[in-house]
Amino acid sequence: MTDHVTEDDHRWLRQSFDLARQARENGDRPFGALIVTADGRPLFEGMNNVYTAKDPTGHAELNILRGIGNHLTPEELVGATIYASGEPCTMCSAAIVWSGIGRVVYGLSIPRQQREFDNAPTRTRISVRCAEVVGASNKPIPVIGPVLEDEIVAVWKANPPPK
Repeated sequence: MTDHVTEDDHRWLRQSFDLARQARENGDRPFGALIVTADGRPLFEGMNNVYTAKDPTGHAELNILRGIGNHLTPEELVGATIYASGEPCTMCSAAIVWSGIGRVVYGLSIPRQQREFDNAPTRTRISVRCAEVVGASNKPIPVIGPVLEDEIVAVWKANPPPK
């Protein structure tokens, strides 16, 4: 496992940005995520569907983590990376820890998202960062980001989140 960013990381992260764009086109908030194995095979991809599924837990990361244990061994999970267009929230970060995935790479940081896009007074604010949640576990994993943040900000500006 590496804690530096590679060209492959950029490629997979941009794929999560495409998923974020699709989520927004579907009427949801622009978040996408995918899981890639250690040998570079994309296994699962998903997007936010909180509004369309009327499910407050329909975050991109949770949507791809559900049932993953039926498809990967614990050894394969440790070698996998989850790529997320946005920094995983506290709920998703905890799910990532419980899943056994070995690495996280994300695009848009929570502070920048909140600063630029979440200015509605009713919007929930999150102050606990992904690395803090993961770091509090007994098996901390690398959390890398923000990466290509300006690119995902451009996606968000072109496809604003629903209010």
